[in-house]
Amino acid sequence: MNKTEMIAALDQLRADWQAVLAQVDAAQMEQPGAMGEWAFRDIVSHLTGWRKRTVAVFEAAAHNTAPEPSEWPSALGTEEESEESEEKVSGINHWFYEKDRQRPLADVLAESEQVFRRLDAALRQVRAEDLNVAGRFAWLKGWPLTLEGSLEHYYVDHAPDIQAWLAEQRLPQARQS
Repeated sequence: MNKTEMIAALDQLRADWQAVLAQVDAAQMEQPGAMGEWAFRDIVSHLTGWRKRTVAVFEAAAHNTAPEPSEWPSALGTEEESEESEEKVSGINHWFYEKDRQRPLADVLAESEQVFRRLDAALRQVRAEDLNVAGRFAWLKGWPLTLEGSLEHYYVDHAPDIQAWLAEQRLPQARQS
């Protein structure tokens, strides 16, 4: 994807996400079961946590600096290590869950929107010639700067389960009609 396509893909992701959020009321967001024991709010927090990492990478690229370290404790490993270890990913995901599960829902939702705005701004600041170039930034360890991982994380890893959960939420309402 070139820069224009990445911006369009991010705009679509944000619109799709807002459409999902519009289907879930506050009570549903707090009910466990949207993803295992997690409530929908926990999915919001999870996706926001990983998007914050994407924001850090794009902001660093925009300023030609290395990204800040991840927000999770270093004992959980780096983002690169998590890509090679399901155990590391599970530990980071659990850390996101524990960190945010007692936060007010309004704060979790506001942070999600803020992270989208930051990602959009950072992407727009990155030079087009810095995108999709393997090895362009040493701190990416040979990987190109792209949104594909973030898009895949939502559309492949979570959207199908979210859509199934939303369908289940609508079933009781349909039976009452």
